[in-house]
Amino acid sequence: MTRRCIGKGLVGGLVLLFLCGLTGLGTVAAEEVVRIAGVLEISGNGAAIADFFIKGMKDAAEEINAAGGIQGKKVVLDFYDTRSLPAPSVAAMKRAVATKPFAIMGTIYSGSTLANMRVAQEAGIPQFTGSENWTITRKGNPYIFRTSHHQGVNMEMLLKWAIEEKRPSTLAMLYVNNAFGVGARDFVKMILERYNIPFVDVPAEQGQTDYTAELTKIRNTGADTLLLYLNEEESAIALRGIRKLGLQVRILGDNPVFSTPTLRLAKEDANGVVGVASDIYSAEVPRLRQLAKRYKERFGEEPDNEYFKGYNGLHTIAAVANMVGLDQKKFIDKLHGLYLDEKISPYLTEPIYYDENGDLYKASWLVRVENGEVKVIKRLPPLKGPGR
Repeated sequence: MTRRCIGKGLVGGLVLLFLCGLTGLGTVAAEEVVRIAGVLEISGNGAAIADFFIKGMKDAAEEINAAGGIQGKKVVLDFYDTRSLPAPSVAAMKRAVATKPFAIMGTIYSGSTLANMRVAQEAGIPQFTGSENWTITRKGNPYIFRTSHHQGVNMEMLLKWAIEEKRPSTLAMLYVNNAFGVGARDFVKMILERYNIPFVDVPAEQGQTDYTAELTKIRNTGADTLLLYLNEEESAIALRGIRKLGLQVRILGDNPVFSTPTLRLAKEDANGVVGVASDIYSAEVPRLRQLAKRYKERFGEEPDNEYFKGYNGLHTIAAVANMVGLDQKKFIDKLHGLYLDEKISPYLTEPIYYDENGDLYKASWLVRVENGEVKVIKRLPPLKGPGR
């Protein structure tokens, strides 16, 4: 009996040692990769734009791994669905944080980022958001960084041009009544007050399918300029409504109006819209054109601004981590105030500067839609940083 017990103990010990060995191997294997979490709008209203963002991340990861990875380790992407809603985005962020990724990319919807960014901050994980609400980087969170301009940057550029070209008698703004749209409205209002231009703000709900009432209200104000600030599908619906009503106004827009999903739906109704775009496939920038050509060959359409956000964001993470290592505190300290040019990363579409708040600055493009395509009018230099 004693011998049997000893035998069982020996076998049990060997099994335990074997299992411990497997656990050890698992730990080593985990250390051989760098995990990047994508907390994104995989389903719901934001799914179309998140698809572009994810494709950009995947293309960047493939290039990074082909070049040796981050600190010699393979980049592995894990994705978590926010369902395009703030509360589920918090739950998705908590699931992502539990896996201890080096960095997190997302979310795109501003309301979601405002809800979930504290989760990543408390975990000490850098978060690269695709959101454009300007207040996100004004909350004292050193772990939040952008993958595109905040909305105030493009609005500053666009309204300066619009006023110089033809000063509006009254500017009306049709905007989505959420964190994205309200943030833009507040910023636009501040700018127009400086120029003493009358402002009419007209809110609409996310997912709205008819804008007749709002557009009729705008027509009755006598506004000669309309700034459209809705999500992609809603922008296309509003553009159709403008043409149907015969509303005679100059139409201005931001990134969502010039997105691939909007133009796909709006077609000729988008013609004539002028605005500022952060990354646009038609810009005469070699890296942009190269990526746009490759994307169209694979997917049969032009890449969206969200594609470049996902692509540049992950390449930024790789470039900085390869400079300072995988210490997240050293990473964020290095990125604040850093100017990334082709010497730091040959993959970025344009040189990028990050300020002390985590805001991104680079060139933008004044564009116009002609025959359903986005045409560049001129390059607009960065508002801040060495590339000015």
